[in-house]
Amino acid sequence: MSNNPQAMSGNSITVKLNDKTVGVVQSITGQDDYAHEPLSGIGDIHPEEHVPSMARHAINVEEMVLHSRSMLQSGVASENGDAALQGLTFDIVVSDKASGAELRRYKTCSYVSGSVNFRKHAIVVSNASFQAIDVIGNLTGGAAGAGVVPETVEESAADDGTGTVT
Repeated sequence: MSNNPQAMSGNSITVKLNDKTVGVVQSITGQDDYAHEPLSGIGDIHPEEHVPSMARHAINVEEMVLHSRSMLQSGVASENGDAALQGLTFDIVVSDKASGAELRRYKTCSYVSGSVNFRKHAIVVSNASFQAIDVIGNLTGGAAGAGVVPETVEESAADDGTGTVT
């Protein structure tokens, strides 16, 4: 019996503070925005291309639970404006539960906003929004950057010797 290497169904999402796991997350929604700006020539109102101007990585988290302390005590969430100015950052990591392979890492995350729920017999659970400085990984289980698209058709094609590109 062989495993299907393309199926990634048992993911684990962890919160890492100084590369040490301090909590888990039930689900995340990540959004990458590269703020493309139109670039046009002089005297032409039609853009020639759209160029990225700034990378923005937003993460919405549902049901984040920290192992030993609340989000406020760990510094993951800010208690007030003074705490927000301290600039504590952390990583959110998505990994394949079976192999442990890191699929995606949201680096240098900062707390933006959120709501806190208090439950009996549980550490503080929260829904929150974060912004990351950078993202690594392609969600396929391969190394970061493994999903890079070739720049030209020639780079991805091979000549079979007859002049035919395959």
